[in-house]
Amino acid sequence: MGDDRVSTGVEGLDEALEGGFPKNSTIIMMGADGTGKESLVNRYVYQGLQEGEESMYVTLDGTPDDVKDDAQYYGWDLTEFEERIVFVDGYSWQAGGSDERFALDGLSDLNQMNMTFTDALNALGDESKRVAIHSASTLLLYTDPKSAVKFLQVVGAKSSSSGGCLVITLEEGMHDDKTVNTIKHVADGVIKTKMDGDDKKISIQRMDKTNTSRQWMDFELDDSGKINVTQ
Repeated sequence: MGDDRVSTGVEGLDEALEGGFPKNSTIIMMGADGTGKESLVNRYVYQGLQEGEESMYVTLDGTPDDVKDDAQYYGWDLTEFEERIVFVDGYSWQAGGSDERFALDGLSDLNQMNMTFTDALNALGDESKRVAIHSASTLLLYTDPKSAVKFLQVVGAKSSSSGGCLVITLEEGMHDDKTVNTIKHVADGVIKTKMDGDDKKISIQRMDKTNTSRQWMDFELDDSGKINVTQ
């Protein structure tokens, strides 16, 4: 893999991406609930930690402990790398607060979100890093789409300028076409997941600096934590 690529942690997907995500890019990972996109994001973060990189994980759909538990189920122990991963807790405000160093008071104040994101990003080193937000759909429930898209665009620019590669999940079927298309427009790449009967499928819809097709590939995640993507 070249220095201009960031491994997804999934061999077959890296091959289809000519080595991984383009460095310093913003990627949208979209699909319906239960199609595997969160597992792909968790694997992506875990891969970076294994390679010695730092990571920032913004949790809007659950607590940081929920993310750790989901990853641990597949053998991806994020707690082994606590000195190199920073969580921004954007969920626990609903239950009275968070013990995390970086936590949000709600999802309607984008200025506070922006400042917290910046503080968390600055807490990491100057080297290459991985950033994940799960999920943009939750943010869109609490603020108007135009403001949310502008916020994600700013976040993407800050991530890129700090050496980060940002992956954002988006629930398919929850938002109008205009909002989805605008979010996709501000990203450097879009990957979709879906169910075909009982089988998971994945497609690279668009990726900057990469020759790809939009074909649907088989996508399998087994209990051992191995993700197989085959064309």
